[in-house]
Amino acid sequence: MPNMIPEIQPISTIKVLFATAECAPFSKVGGLADVSQALPKALIEMGTEVTIITPHYGYANDAGVKHEQHEVLSGSVNLGEHRKRNFRVVAVINSEIFPGSIYLVESAEYFGRKGIYEDEQGFPFWDNGERYIFFQKVVLEVLKSGNFQVLHANDHHTALLPYYIKTGNLDSPPKTVLTIHNIGYQGNYSPDILNLTDLGWGGFYPGGPIEFHGQVNFLKAGILAADAVTTVSPGYAAELLASPEIAFGLDGVLRSLQRPLSGILNGVDYRIWSPETDPSIPVNFDMENLPKKGINRSALLEKIGLPNLPDHAVIGMISRLVDSKGFELLMPLEEELMALPLQWVILGSGEHRFEELFRGWAERHPDKVIFFYGYQPDFSHLIEAGADMFLMPSKYEACGLNQIYSLRYGTIPIVRQTGGLGDTVHTWNGKSGTGFTFQIYSSFALLQAVLQALHVFKDKEAWQHLMRNAMSEDFSWERSAKSYMKIYSDILQ
Repeated sequence: MPNMIPEIQPISTIKVLFATAECAPFSKVGGLADVSQALPKALIEMGTEVTIITPHYGYANDAGVKHEQHEVLSGSVNLGEHRKRNFRVVAVINSEIFPGSIYLVESAEYFGRKGIYEDEQGFPFWDNGERYIFFQKVVLEVLKSGNFQVLHANDHHTALLPYYIKTGNLDSPPKTVLTIHNIGYQGNYSPDILNLTDLGWGGFYPGGPIEFHGQVNFLKAGILAADAVTTVSPGYAAELLASPEIAFGLDGVLRSLQRPLSGILNGVDYRIWSPETDPSIPVNFDMENLPKKGINRSALLEKIGLPNLPDHAVIGMISRLVDSKGFELLMPLEEELMALPLQWVILGSGEHRFEELFRGWAERHPDKVIFFYGYQPDFSHLIEAGADMFLMPSKYEACGLNQIYSLRYGTIPIVRQTGGLGDTVHTWNGKSGTGFTFQIYSSFALLQAVLQALHVFKDKEAWQHLMRNAMSEDFSWERSAKSYMKIYSDILQ
């Protein structure tokens, strides 16, 4: 136990270093970036002292963010016996987007390129393992120079940190929390990557803490070393413990934990995602002014060049186009879906086969489908405000955030009941409920859910009732932050 920690630690004085590969608005690929901004902010507002540390990527989206900077630390770390790599840590202070400090780790070699995990052609960087070993070693240097009591790691990019700390790399080690946002990405690398870590080979043997099917597995190492392991919804936690398929083989590792896996539902920062105050949409609205949502709908259709057809429902999708999101279910449904009174606006990038699927739809049905490649923050807000429905047919979904954004904007989610989607969207039954769901992972089940949504959409009175139900839901960060504060307090006792 570090000597700076009293025997019983008051929650309000806990100092946390929150390590993450993404943090909005500086970097964003998926929901990890949003959570890494919003959860620390909620923790600070409830009395915890949190500093975020994240790479400063070369293309970083910080041009419009007002802040001051000063250097916190600079130096070099070893990557193997005869390789030193320089780093610089800069603190962003008085930012409009965060009430505490954000530490940006600078390295032209590792983070100066365009892209976070992939190049401009969509191929993963060949040295991703090395890049995030470097980042974690810099985090250890920051821990040595500070007096943090908790290190909160996120996903495999930072999962070696609990293992480093447990194996004695710090004189006054903090307690550690590891949050799993997506277990599908585990950081599996060939054994020779251990030569870059300075961890030695003691943990690498069949069934060892850092070994998984003959490879080094960053996430497994972190799960077994952390003082507490969490994930981002109760539903996902239950699935991870029960299903080898959803846990990608780590279900047994999770079941072996002395402190059980905790499922804490992600929240939403309604200061950013609320139609009442959103500066990115043409007209603000709430559940008492639902016709104003129609103005946003018209603005969306005008912007994307689709005809404004009142009897058609506009379906939005904003997503990484990857296997886990369930888009393969749409592949055999083009004829059926294009025959329905639907218009589609799709924003995303990822696997070539899904990009080509939606490009093909847009080319063959230009009056019904528009596809935009990439991610555009302001446009994503307009899609949420202007669409009638939002589709998330995920194969698995740790928590999901867009369905929660959609609820607040009165944009009715159509989701598969998996992980956090089942925790946040409740099936419409004519009076109660907030969306439409399907359980079996099949194209037929998805189509039936879309047809059910269209049936209700035709009944404007019922649809407005459903919209008000959805907009009344509250998934603010307060409850989630309290749960994390309880975990911090418990592991420090």
